[in-house]
Amino acid sequence: MDFSVDLLIGLLTSLALGILIGAEREMNRANEAPKKASFAGLRTYSLVSLLGFVGAYLSDLVSPWILMVLLLSVTAFFLTRHVDNERLGFFGITSEITALMTFLIGTVVFYQPLLAVILGVITVLLLTFKKTLHQFVQTLAPVEFLSAIKFIIVAFIILPILPKQPIDPWGLVSLFNAWLMVVFVSGISFVGYILVKAIGAKKGLGLTALVGGLASSTATTMSMAQQGKKNKKVVIPFVAAIVITSTIMLVRALIEVAVINPILLPKLVYTIGSMIVVSVLILLFIWLGGKRKEAKTDALELSSPFQLWPALQFGLLYVLILLAAEFGNRYLGDQGVYLASVVAGLADIDAITLSLSNLSAEGSLTATLAVEGITIAVLTNTLVKLALVRVFASTVLFRRTALAIGLVFLSGLATLILI
Repeated sequence: MDFSVDLLIGLLTSLALGILIGAEREMNRANEAPKKASFAGLRTYSLVSLLGFVGAYLSDLVSPWILMVLLLSVTAFFLTRHVDNERLGFFGITSEITALMTFLIGTVVFYQPLLAVILGVITVLLLTFKKTLHQFVQTLAPVEFLSAIKFIIVAFIILPILPKQPIDPWGLVSLFNAWLMVVFVSGISFVGYILVKAIGAKKGLGLTALVGGLASSTATTMSMAQQGKKNKKVVIPFVAAIVITSTIMLVRALIEVAVINPILLPKLVYTIGSMIVVSVLILLFIWLGGKRKEAKTDALELSSPFQLWPALQFGLLYVLILLAAEFGNRYLGDQGVYLASVVAGLADIDAITLSLSNLSAEGSLTATLAVEGITIAVLTNTLVKLALVRVFASTVLFRRTALAIGLVFLSGLATLILI
C-alpha cells in the first residue's frame, strides 16, 4: 500500500479503534476496579493499535519479519506485565488479552479495514457486557449448553463442507442450500429460545418473528408452529408471531417492487397494502386483548432450544417445493403468468416478485398483469404458511392462526378481484 488517502484513512481507523477499546478499559477501571493496578489506559491502547498498523505497513514495505518480531515483542511484554500484576495479587488476564487483540486489530486495518472495524466492535461489546454475559452463562442449564454445541456443529461445521453445486440431474437441488434452510429453522428456534428466556414470551417471540421474517417468513412460520405445539397452553403469542412474520413478508415485497419498478406500487398498495392493514389491525387486537391476560403469557414452557428433526423436515419440504416451483416455471411459465406465480409462491415470493417487476419495467408484461402475478404469489405463500401450521402445530394454534391468516388472505383476494 503506497502512501495515499487510503493509507491515511487506515491510520485514522486504527487510531479510532484503539481509542474506542481504550475508553472502554478506562471506564471499566473507574467503575469496577478502581484499586486495581493500572495496566493500560486510553492512550496506551491507542498507541498499541497504531503500532499494529505501522507494523503491517513496514512489513509490507520492508520485510514480513518486522511484523513477526513486533508481535512476539508485544506478546512477551504483555505476559510480563500480567506476571507482575499476579505478584501484586491482581488476577485476571482480560486487559492483557485485549491489548494484544488491539495490536492485531491495528494490523488487520492495513489489510482488511472493514474486518478490523467488525473485530473492534465485537471486542468492545464483549468487554462492555461482561456482567450480562457472566449472568447469562450462570443461568444456563446443561441441556441448553449441549444444544448450543449441537447448533454450532450443524451451522459452522457441517454447512461449510457441503457442496454448493447441484446434485440432481436437473441442476436444481444443492445440499448446501437445503442444509442452509435446516440451519435457518433451527437457528430461529435457538434465537427465539434465548429471547423468550431473556425478555419474556411476548417480546421474545415477536422480536424473533420480526428478524426471521426479514430473511424467510416461511421458515419462521415453521419454527413458530413447531414451538407452539409444545406449548399448547400458550397460543396467542405464537399467533401474533406468525402474523408478524407474514406482515414482514408483505412489506418486503413492496420494498422490492419500489426498488425495481415503482410504477407498480399504486396498484400493489391496494392488494398487498390491504393485507398489511388487516394484519396490523389483527396485531392491534391481539395486543389490546393480551393486556388482560399478561400472566398467562409467561406460562411458556421452554424445552431444549435446539430441535433438529423438525428443521430436517422443513429442509426436505423446502427441496420438494423447490422442485415443484422450478419445474412449474420451467415448463409452464411461458403458458401463463398466473400459473407460474402460483407455483413460485409455493416456495418463495422474492424470485417471482423481482422477475415480474423486471419484466414489467422492460415492457414485456403489462403493469396490471405484473401486479396480479405478484399478488397471486403472495396469496399462495400465505396459504403455504397456513398449511405448515396445520401440519406442524397444535389444533388450537391452527384454528386461531387460520382465523387471523384467513382474514389477511381474504382481504388480499377480495382486493385482487375488485381492482
